[in-house]
Amino acid sequence: MSKNKKDTCNIKVLEKVKLKNLDYLLKKYHEGEDFKYHVFEKIFIVDKISKDKLIKYEVYWSGEWTIK
Repeated sequence: MSKNKKDTCNIKVLEKVKLKNLDYLLKKYHEGEDFKYHVFEKIFIVDKISKDKLIKYEVYWSGEWTIK
């Protein structure tokens, strides 16, 4: 798996995915032990670059939250 995989695509791709923000991940992380070590199948950071285009950066969830 490439750690820096990115994909430029149409914004309509968001209609097919389940979006969560960083606040959601922080809340889940602090609520339960099982979440801290859960590895997600896929995680992306999404960057909107124009009205109808975005870049998806695939990232890896290491299992530990490093921000306090």
